[in-house]
Amino acid sequence: MRKIISFMHISLDGFVAGPNGEMNWIKVDEEIFDHVGKRIGESDTALYGRATYQMMEGYWPTAGDGPGASKHDIEHSKWYKNAHKIVLSKTLEGAGLTNTTIISDNLADSLNEIK
Repeated sequence: MRKIISFMHISLDGFVAGPNGEMNWIKVDEEIFDHVGKRIGESDTALYGRATYQMMEGYWPTAGDGPGASKHDIEHSKWYKNAHKIVLSKTLEGAGLTNTTIISDNLADSLNEIK
């Protein structure tokens, strides 16, 4: 059985991003990085929507490789590369994606099968 863990930053009015897509309201510091690191360390699977997956895939696979990479970037990059990614998308093609499963329909049934 996979242990799937998810986090969602959300504002009090129920929106993740501002009217123009901005996410500058999210408090980012060592405390949140340590908390997230402990939580994801207990899981081996991440669940994303297409846009978030593409954003994550564009950064995390190599985020820990640079000489100036932070402790958080090194740890999260290592976790991300090893984690199984499940992406909910009707438009993303799954061919050639490492450790990634695309679910396009029957979401509940598909997720229950994976669990």
